[in-house]
Amino acid sequence: MASLVEDLASDLARSNAVVLLGAGVSVAATDGSPLASWTGLLHHGVDHCVKVVSSLPLNWAETLRSQIDSGDSFFLVQAATDISHRLGYPTGGDYREWLRTTVGSLELVNPALVDAVLALGAQIATTNYDSLVEKRSQLPAVTWRDSYRVQRVLRGDEQAVLHLHGHWEAPESVVLGVRSYEDMLRDEAAKLALRNLVWLRTLVFIGFGAGLGDPNFGELLKWSRPILAQSGYRHYRLVLESEVETAKKQHEEERVSVIPFGRRHEDLPAFLRRLVQHRQPSGAKSATTTSLGSDFQSRLVDIRARQASLAPAEYLRALSQVALDLWQAGYKRTAWTTLDGPFSKHARTLDPNSRLQIGLGLADMMSKDGVPDRAHSVLQELVDDASSLSDGDAVKSAFAELQVRVFADLSGYDDSITGIERALDQAEEGSRDLLRARLAEIHLLRGTIDKALSVARTSRNEP
Repeated sequence: MASLVEDLASDLARSNAVVLLGAGVSVAATDGSPLASWTGLLHHGVDHCVKVVSSLPLNWAETLRSQIDSGDSFFLVQAATDISHRLGYPTGGDYREWLRTTVGSLELVNPALVDAVLALGAQIATTNYDSLVEKRSQLPAVTWRDSYRVQRVLRGDEQAVLHLHGHWEAPESVVLGVRSYEDMLRDEAAKLALRNLVWLRTLVFIGFGAGLGDPNFGELLKWSRPILAQSGYRHYRLVLESEVETAKKQHEEERVSVIPFGRRHEDLPAFLRRLVQHRQPSGAKSATTTSLGSDFQSRLVDIRARQASLAPAEYLRALSQVALDLWQAGYKRTAWTTLDGPFSKHARTLDPNSRLQIGLGLADMMSKDGVPDRAHSVLQELVDDASSLSDGDAVKSAFAELQVRVFADLSGYDDSITGIERALDQAEEGSRDLLRARLAEIHLLRGTIDKALSVARTSRNEP
């Protein structure tokens, strides 16, 4: 009979798992910053209220600090509700500034645990509000309020970090107290996304201690308990050896298996790295895919670890090469999503030749993977660079041909015709017949048969 660790490794290998990160991950990544924990954040919130709120009840600060120090989940949530209300939740200036200067200011001091999580190759979700994983991975943050992108991420059409309880840059999404949690649960799309996540995927809880210091975890478990209890699949929670029995009691009514990762918090990264080495999916095809996936993840982790020491052009070239290799290996959607966010962020820092080279490769992958709208957005960033090249330049011709293909895929017939006509003026002799054939095809699709025939005659008559 397979062990729990083997079962978990198998789920990771089959890409069934979603890694759900709690406050413990942020505490480890910041080397113990008080602002990474709930109690530390709330204590700071009390101090901030004293500083910026003009009138507070007598002994208010002392009462709130006593509630926070009690460690009781109910009192912690009540304190969070009070603090966020006085600072102007959900969009007040004081509230936004407090989030920015606390969780928004956290720096990645110790990346070992985040790197080990990224190396698992699983979808990442979190109840944390910070950007620590995003800073290491260059993935975008997507909150529960953005239902369209949440759906894309869950379907594998986009890579991102899912923030189930909000992100500091979107203050209205932050689930910090009773009222904000109720707001989230009234959102039908958010409830559906959470239900699908719990029902259809294997959850791996990392960074949630056996205590009650993270009320978000308790609220999430309370909401999902009926779903977890009926699930036909197992979920997992990684805890210290000393916390196993306490954690098991917390999950008596759910199909959540508790796995010890070591005696110290510092043992967790090594445990996760062993999971990557340990996983053995069934079937030759799965084994090959896992080997490739693990290799690519290692390369990506290495590149991201060296990002600070690389110039933007070097960083993007390295990512671009990994993306092209992923594409060749058949990881088509992963290939372009790996490069998309970093290119969008750093493209303007590149010289025009590098921007065109990397951007055209990215747009080509997007187009071939059936997302011409994304390819069109990338090409729009390259228009000025391509226009500055001399007529007949191979890169300029490649840009024009790709632009024509994307316009056609978007059914932008007028734009396609304009693009092809422009490309014909710039194209080399060998590519003109293909362009004219595409132009005739578009005229036929548009119903302008006479123009299609005219293009065909021009092609036959040209020497």
